Amino acid sequence: MPDQTRPEGRRRTPGRIRGQWLGALVVVLLTSAGQLEPGRAPAGVSAPASAHRLYLPLTLNDFDAGYETPFGVAMFGDISAQTGLNQVQAAGAGWVMTNVQWYDIQPVEGGPYQWAAYDAKFSNAAAAGLRLYLLFDGNPGWVSAAPRGPVPADKLDDLVAVVQALAERYNGQNGLPRIDYWSFYGEPDHVLAWGTQGAAYAAMLAQVAPVVRAANPHARVLIGGIAYDRFAEQPPPFVEGFLGEVLAALNALPGGASAYIDAVAFHYYPISTPRWPTLRDKAVEILGILAQHGAAHLPLIVPEMSMWSDAQGGSDAQTQARRLTQFYVQGIALRIRQLYWFQVFDLHPPFPTSEQGLFPSFATPDALNSPKLSYFAYQTVARELERARYLGPLKVSGVEGHVFRRGAVQVTVAWGTTASTVPVDFAQSCVRRVQLLGAVDLVTDGGAGDLDGAANGRVRLPVAPDEPVYATTCP
Repeated sequence: MPDQTRPEGRRRTPGRIRGQWLGALVVVLLTSAGQLEPGRAPAGVSAPASAHRLYLPLTLNDFDAGYETPFGVAMFGDISAQTGLNQVQAAGAGWVMTNVQWYDIQPVEGGPYQWAAYDAKFSNAAAAGLRLYLLFDGNPGWVSAAPRGPVPADKLDDLVAVVQALAERYNGQNGLPRIDYWSFYGEPDHVLAWGTQGAAYAAMLAQVAPVVRAANPHARVLIGGIAYDRFAEQPPPFVEGFLGEVLAALNALPGGASAYIDAVAFHYYPISTPRWPTLRDKAVEILGILAQHGAAHLPLIVPEMSMWSDAQGGSDAQTQARRLTQFYVQGIALRIRQLYWFQVFDLHPPFPTSEQGLFPSFATPDALNSPKLSYFAYQTVARELERARYLGPLKVSGVEGHVFRRGAVQVTVAWGTTASTVPVDFAQSCVRRVQLLGAVDLVTDGGAGDLDGAANGRVRLPVAPDEPVYATTCP
């Protein structure tokens, strides 16, 4: 943050085809749907003016080789049952974002590397079926008085050496987990970190990226996560031009930015809402910066995002649960590669925006048996949108909605954007409706819950203000 479990049966195993069948796929080509952007008009959102059926024999696989789950949770420090690993797995997360501190690995200059704690926590995550996104920072005192960087020029060789040792140790070839995503220094755009030294940060990335990739051909190296926030404060704690300076410096090197980085990571907290009311608004601005530097092809990752539930911060548990759902829906719609909720527990000691976790503070007795509403919202969005591909926006006045396809099932997620409840029509005989926290009911055409009360080939559902609801075809 700026300055400051999935059940066994749902485990995702890369490379495994979990089901295959041969049959005739009925493709309904819709025209004049009027609810989606041109070329994005799946059935069931509104009654089509005309339809054509095309029968195509083909084989469908349940496993999509190009798919990576976007669902992650940040777990700094230990990763174990005591710190919520089982609950993260049960929530439906596929990733854990965690950190490694250089001062833990090499507290003494020239001393041996100390791996035991990291071997344990990385192995715990892998045993739970969770992949790892790694944040490297924590300069030891013998390197710099600034743990978050920068690294003095005469210590860069030491940095490269420890990163190389890390990447070789965790490349999946020696009985330890393979780590594929590597980011360097949390919120490096801070003025007390690398913020005023974007070119030096780029030079550092240009040195560590080759050794990471040499150790693990699957590895991805990232900028950030940058905070890119709080620019209205005087003086601003973060440097607005940092990302552009880093990209410009990388582009000046042989091969350009893409030769050294594979993605850009940024954080989202609803702090500067006048400028970025939603995660989508901030992501679009960052994509614009990438485009200015010829790097629009680089994917985005959000290793930290959160909303608090503190009354002192103008929120509550229900609002936190709503924002969690909206962040994930908007992020997946933008095809953001991974999104990590920050974090398992509320922060401690408390302050007005400290209640950011899925569970109360670890200082709360029996905290892991007291999930907050946000935990159930996480379970719900992960269940409904896992393996979902984005089709397009739902175009209904007074509603923000997004339409996805999960296998053969169409999933619409919508919430009201005005003070009034808005009716939305689904051109199908039965809708499976899922509420924010996971309650499910089936609404049939003309039955209870159908607002128009008539058997007319459509189901009309209410979409309440700021309250996400899911609608899918019935089983």
